[in-house]
Amino acid sequence: MEQEQNYAPVEPSRSYASANSGLDVKKLDYSRIIRAVLRHAWIIFLVAVALGSLMYFNSKQKAYVRFRTQTTLAFTIITYTQVVHNEGEADQYFTNVPSRNYYEKANLARLSQLLKGDRVVELLRDAILEKYHVEYTTGELRSAIEMAGTGDPAIFMLSVTKSGEEGRDFCNYALDRLIAIYPDYLKNFQTTLDIEVVRRPVAAQMVDNSDESRKSALMGLLIGGGLTAGLFVLLELSKHTIRSGQDIRNQTAERMLGMTPFQPQKRRMRRKDADRVPHICDKRTVSFDFIENVKAIRTKLENVAESWNAKVFAVTSTFEGEGKTTISINLACALAQMGKNVLLIDCDLRKPAVCKGIGVQDSDASGILPILNFKSTYEESVKYIKPLRIFILPTGGSTDHPPEKLSTEAMRGILQKAREEFDYVIIDTPPARVVSDCITMAPLVDGLIYAIRYDFARVNQINETLDEINSAGIRVVGSVLTMAAPENLVRRNGYSSAYHRPGKYYGGYGYGYGYSAESRYGHYGRYGYGYGQNTGARQRTERPPDDAQDV
Repeated sequence: MEQEQNYAPVEPSRSYASANSGLDVKKLDYSRIIRAVLRHAWIIFLVAVALGSLMYFNSKQKAYVRFRTQTTLAFTIITYTQVVHNEGEADQYFTNVPSRNYYEKANLARLSQLLKGDRVVELLRDAILEKYHVEYTTGELRSAIEMAGTGDPAIFMLSVTKSGEEGRDFCNYALDRLIAIYPDYLKNFQTTLDIEVVRRPVAAQMVDNSDESRKSALMGLLIGGGLTAGLFVLLELSKHTIRSGQDIRNQTAERMLGMTPFQPQKRRMRRKDADRVPHICDKRTVSFDFIENVKAIRTKLENVAESWNAKVFAVTSTFEGEGKTTISINLACALAQMGKNVLLIDCDLRKPAVCKGIGVQDSDASGILPILNFKSTYEESVKYIKPLRIFILPTGGSTDHPPEKLSTEAMRGILQKAREEFDYVIIDTPPARVVSDCITMAPLVDGLIYAIRYDFARVNQINETLDEINSAGIRVVGSVLTMAAPENLVRRNGYSSAYHRPGKYYGGYGYGYGYSAESRYGHYGRYGYGYGQNTGARQRTERPPDDAQDV
C-alpha cells in the first residue's frame, strides 16, 4: 500500500482548477484503450454482424449469373465454271465445275445485320415462345445474339448470351434454332452461299457470376467492427476522467488516501439486499482486496487525525453514485475494529442512505430531524449497530431544506456532543456539486474525505467542486478512488492467496459479538429493526465490551 507521510493542512488559497496546467501532452494509454474496446466487444460484434448480414443479403438480391454458348461457322461461296467437252463434232457437251471461295471478313458487318434482322429474330422468338411459353421482345433477343470474327477470314463465331438461372437452357435452345434458321435465311440473299458448322455448340457455360455475397459479408464485418471500435476509441480518448491514483495527484493536485475495488452485485446474498453497500464486516459482500484497501485508508486517516488533532470527518463526492456512503460505512467499521468508539452520522437529509446501506430501518421518531424539531433527544436518537460495532445517528426522515437545518445551533450542539463522546465521527453528506449541504457544514467538521468514482466525473467538474470546498475553508484530507478497476490495485505478491481462505478473512469478520447492556444508547439488532431501551443517564465513557475480538 502506498503511504503518505505529509498530512499538513491545506491552505484555503489552494487552487485545484489549475492542478493540471503543467501537463503539456497526455500520454496515450494503449492498455486503457484496449480495455475499453474489450469492454464493449459485444456491441462491436453485434454491429459487425448486423452490417455484414445486411451487405450479404443486399449482395444476394443484386447478384446475377450469365451463361453463354457458341458455335463456329465457315462461310464459303460456290461458283460454277462451264467446261466444254469435245468428243467429236457430234458428241460435244458442257459441264459446270463448282469451286469454293472463302467469304471475306469485310462482310462481317453485313452478316451481323442479317443475323439480327427482323425475320430471323421473329422466327427465333416464335420458337422460344412455343418451347418455353415465355415471350421475349425483339430487343432482348437482339442483345442476346452476336456474330464475331476469328483469326481465319472465313471462320465466324456465333454466340448466344443470357443472364439468370434460366439462361443455360435458353442459350442452348436459341443457338440450335439459329443454326437451323440463319443459313436458309441467308440463301434468300445469295444462293451460292454455303454455311458449314465447323464446331458443334457445347452446353452453355457460366461466363459471369456477380454473386459476391461472401465477400460483401466479410467487408461488412470488417467495416462494422472497425468503425464501431474506432468510435469507442475516440470516445475513450475524449474522456477526461480519473482512472488511477496518479490521475488524482496530477490532475487534481490532491493527495491520495487510497482506492477501493469494484465489488460485483452478484456477490450480494439476496435480491432484497440490493440497497446494502458492501462492507468489511460482511465477508459475503467484499473481497480480500477491498478489506485491505479500506484498512490502508483507515491507517492514513488515523495519522491525519493525530496530526490535525481532529476527529470529525465528512465524506462527500462530486455526484451521486460515486460510493461516498460505502466509504463512510466502511471507514466507520474499520475504525471500530481498532477498538475506537465511532459514530456514523447520516447528514444526507434529502436522500438518506446509511440505514439502507447497513440493512436497518430508519424511523421518523428519532434522528437528526426529530432532534432539530425538538421531538426527540440526542440520547434517544443515537443507536448501536451490534454486528458492525458502530453507533449511528440516522436522519429520522427527509426534508427539502437541509441547509437551513444543518446551519442551526441545535445541529452544532449535536456535533459538539458527538465530538466529546466519540473517538471518531464520520459524517455522510450529499454530493457537493449537486447541493450545498456539504458547504454548509464547513464550520462543523475537522476535515473532508473526497470520494471519486473510477472513470465517472470529469476532471474539470471535480476541480471546480474542490475549489468550492476549499473556498468554504474545509480542509480536504484526501481523495479515495472508488470502484477502481482491478489493474489499478496494488498487488501484495501473493499475500491475498496466502491469508484469504474461503469463508475466512484473518480469522473472520463474523457476527455474534456480545455486548454489555449498560450502554446508554438503544441499539439495532442483527440487521433487524428495533430500538433498545436507554438504561440510564450515565455518561458513556467507553465502548461496550465485546465477547469476541477481531484478530
